[in-house]
Amino acid sequence: MRSLSLLIFLLLFRAPALQAEDVDSLTIGIIKDFTGAETLSPEMRGGFVRQLAIRNYLRRFPEKSALFASALQKVAAPQRQNQSFSSSGRFVLHYDSDGIHAVPPEDVANNGIPDFIDSAAVYLDHVWQVEVEQLGFRPPPDIDGTPAAQYHIYFTNFSDPGLYGQTVFQDEIASLPGENYTSYIELHHTFQGGSLYTFGLRAMKATIAHEFNHACQLGYRLWTQGFLFTDLFFIESSAVWLEEYVYGEVNDYYQYLPGLFEGIQRVPFTAANYPYLYGNGIFWLMSGLTLSPGLVPEIWEQIMQEPAFEAIGTVFRRHNTSFAEMQARYGQWLYFTGSRALPGQFYPEAADYPMLTIKEEQHFVAADTLSFRATVGRKSLAYFSIDDLPSVRQRGQVRAEGALNTPAGLFNHLSLSDPQKTAVAISSAQIIAPLPGDTVTVLVTNPADTLQNIFYSLQSDTLIASSIGPNPILLNEGRDRAWFYNVPEQARIFIYNLNGRLLKKITRRGERDISWDVRDKNGQLLSTGIYFYIIQAPESHKRGKFAVIR
Repeated sequence: MRSLSLLIFLLLFRAPALQAEDVDSLTIGIIKDFTGAETLSPEMRGGFVRQLAIRNYLRRFPEKSALFASALQKVAAPQRQNQSFSSSGRFVLHYDSDGIHAVPPEDVANNGIPDFIDSAAVYLDHVWQVEVEQLGFRPPPDIDGTPAAQYHIYFTNFSDPGLYGQTVFQDEIASLPGENYTSYIELHHTFQGGSLYTFGLRAMKATIAHEFNHACQLGYRLWTQGFLFTDLFFIESSAVWLEEYVYGEVNDYYQYLPGLFEGIQRVPFTAANYPYLYGNGIFWLMSGLTLSPGLVPEIWEQIMQEPAFEAIGTVFRRHNTSFAEMQARYGQWLYFTGSRALPGQFYPEAADYPMLTIKEEQHFVAADTLSFRATVGRKSLAYFSIDDLPSVRQRGQVRAEGALNTPAGLFNHLSLSDPQKTAVAISSAQIIAPLPGDTVTVLVTNPADTLQNIFYSLQSDTLIASSIGPNPILLNEGRDRAWFYNVPEQARIFIYNLNGRLLKKITRRGERDISWDVRDKNGQLLSTGIYFYIIQAPESHKRGKFAVIR
């Protein structure tokens, strides 16, 4: 596993009442508190996150500074025997020819430089061309905040067998807002013999793409909110996306997917736990394929103004979407993988991904009607599978219970017979028409930072009386339409205010479900309030009321 380790250090301080192992145990607790993670990967226990966690801790408890004095010292760059330059001159590569840090000596090119180093130089220049020149990332910064004229790379025999690279930060940049740092990168001296997923030059490619992006990230802004480092999920997931974008043939990110798929229904999107913060790199893969590859660097620019999750929302709105909509799309793309993969749809390599497993307690067998209650985790999603559905039109509906005034989630019915169905808002309804034997899976998303209790109901469409939805109509959440469902043929709909004044008349001319823009006959949006409707048909009529909230 590569690392965002922007500083590796040892806690050497010993006090009479507090031994080094006690300090290390304290540090682990500090890091967990700082990141909100329940479990820590090796690069979180040491390195960049550890350094920032200690600094944050000392802002609260400055009297503890002596315990961490050695940890906060600047780390000097390693000393190596030789150096070489990439063709562009932007990178200086430092390496040893003998000793424990020696790189493979083969020199087929016979230019006096090991082929291993020549390859690294080519990859580094290519990564610069893609990440900086093509995508528009800011280059790694120098101490004055301007792009570094040359960036230094050191090849190291890491003591941790699970480490292929680390971006080591050195000096804080005073001229940039927030926390920003100069840095250098250490890379594995052979990319062999470790315990990782990929080896050799393929591993070198992915590691360089990943770590160079971390070096670029240090020129933007590292945010903490209160005493919590909230942006780690985006720092790592966006760097993993760069691996795939720059070197799509490597697929080193496959190693994170089994854990991601296993826990996607219970772990928040913003969680810092391994492997989710890496595995969610495929969220940005999906976003780049459906919106723009420039989305991620655009978010990094926005991070100069606000933390990552808020920046993501801002940038999505510029692209006429929202996190809620992209979260629902993500859940859809995750579903059609493995044996459910569909050629030419969703992830290009979906057939090579794991297949999402829906737990037994989330399986249901349909009769004429079906209903259940469930809880969807914060900033998370959930799947519920329904078997043996009657092959007739069905109407499924999800209603939120409690948790008012939170961002609204979406839901969708996923099936192989209708894979491209568009998610709809919770509290509205969605029509499905399953084929015989088709399994339908209900996807429910929750973009809010609180748990969401939901109630799901399914009925044959012919059993449902005319109704309006959603109710209430929440225009202040960006919704501008309501629906009258199951309207009889030749029916007319009359909308009245509480004083009995007719505001709108709608006539059914086609489908039984009628969309309404919540405007009166003069084209004005209805104000906040209670209204009545009458659905009048040749053989029946129905009266009801609804609320509008603006």
